[in-house]
Amino acid sequence: MKLLRKRIVLYSYVTLGIFLFEIIFPATASALTGGPSTPEVQSFEPIGTSDMVDIFSGDFKYNIPLLEVDGYPVNISYSGGVNMDQEASWVGLGWNLNPGVINRTMRGVPDDFAGDEILQEMSMEPNRTVGIKTGASIEIFGKDFQKKNNTSKTLSPSAHTGIFFNNYTGAGVDAGISLGAGGGILDKIAPGISAGLSLDFNSNSGISIQPSANFSFNISQKTSESSGMAGGLSASAGYNSRSGMKSLNFGYSLQFQKVNTEKKDGVEKVTGGANSKYGATGSAIIFGSPTYTPTQAFPMKTFSFSGDFAYELPIMGFDGEIFVNAYYTRQKLEVNSMIKRAYGGKNAEIDPLLPEESDPSCRCKLTPFCRSKLTPLGCV
Repeated sequence: MKLLRKRIVLYSYVTLGIFLFEIIFPATASALTGGPSTPEVQSFEPIGTSDMVDIFSGDFKYNIPLLEVDGYPVNISYSGGVNMDQEASWVGLGWNLNPGVINRTMRGVPDDFAGDEILQEMSMEPNRTVGIKTGASIEIFGKDFQKKNNTSKTLSPSAHTGIFFNNYTGAGVDAGISLGAGGGILDKIAPGISAGLSLDFNSNSGISIQPSANFSFNISQKTSESSGMAGGLSASAGYNSRSGMKSLNFGYSLQFQKVNTEKKDGVEKVTGGANSKYGATGSAIIFGSPTYTPTQAFPMKTFSFSGDFAYELPIMGFDGEIFVNAYYTRQKLEVNSMIKRAYGGKNAEIDPLLPEESDPSCRCKLTPFCRSKLTPLGCV
């Protein structure tokens, strides 16, 4: 009996809490924007209908031709099986006089636009952010510690934390850690492999993870250390807990170098050579979902500055550093209005790439060409 009474009391408190929550924080109720349509446009009967019984529902239907307007027939029709919530049209319940209409739905820019100007205005308070960070970094065994196989390895972890204030999002915290590791065989052929991992937390943007890997090599001729071949590969990625995969970056480089030297009086001098460089480029895939309606962002003007203070602490193979960083960033609109020339699908053959005007408020050409769920690919 006592157990049943305790359960009843518990259920009562839970129910009371639900009622109070709905009173204090009511659920959002959104009304319809268009409202119900008139009965005339809810049904349409073709002029060539000859069956008086609907072969699917068995309801009676009848079609009476009335007149023709410029060769277009107008008829009045009747459909049985009236529902309880059905409203009567302007010619009676169950009757309909609808000659038919052609509805036009616009997606993006109207098809008949041919250089029509679209004025877009935007007002935004300047976005200001001020903050301070403090942290420490350390490099463990930066010099050779395996003399036998001539190996050099480094391990450099670092961490930071800070606070900031933004006039849009308010106060927030920022913290992160990073770890870098590298090693190589210091010989005439000296490949180097390094990897890094950074983990950042921001109260506004969430948690971000960015791994990276690099591979480099250097092949030198025995006669001269200045002649040889060098190159490298790099890859990195970015992931955010709120927006998902952010980017993929790839890069490569390749360089050939040849130096001609000669000895004269026991002194080696450079007489000539050649230097060729291939690659040294990269690509980036930025993940995002562009909107369907073609839009162009307003130009922004950004001002920022930062200051750093660092103090090194070398202790027994550890090269440590304590740092403090203060920063300020302000971003505002360069112009408050932009004039766009729009070209629809019917005028796609017109070249919209007119010369850019000197006025920054008139710099956009708008076309209805859009692709959904694609990602931009950029070369660096």
